[in-house]
Amino acid sequence: MNLFYTQGDYGLLQCARNCFGETYGNERQVREMVGRQKDQRVPSELVPRCPHCGAPMVPNLRVGGTFCEDRGWHEAASRYRAFCEAHSGDRVLYLELGVGDNTPVIIKYLFWNAVGRNGHATYACVNIGGACAPTTIAGRSILVDDDIDELIQNV
Repeated sequence: MNLFYTQGDYGLLQCARNCFGETYGNERQVREMVGRQKDQRVPSELVPRCPHCGAPMVPNLRVGGTFCEDRGWHEAASRYRAFCEAHSGDRVLYLELGVGDNTPVIIKYLFWNAVGRNGHATYACVNIGGACAPTTIAGRSILVDDDIDELIQNV
């Protein structure tokens, strides 16, 4: 399975300054922090630092202007674009789960536009309080205004 974490990946760390354009897996560090934390505090020597500039490492999430789109991110973006081009006229379900309004241009608007261009595509959105679609694709949209966890538990 190929996934494209366009908004980032909690399993990766990046420099808070994004000084070098690299991400690093964080499983070992997180496990050690969890194992050694006391009163929900992590020993300061366990806070990861950038190997290039010494700045703190942060989760690889699209927050502010320092998001790291590393080589893996660009490879996944390329695979995603190729998939979209190869299936631009096929029956495709664009499934959006819990996407907020923080950066709708990254996922939501792209899905809406793809469905608008492809008469065989369907847009489905599961989002408590945020399930919506433009009127131009309303007839090919499935909108579920519900908590994703509760929905999955009840299916």
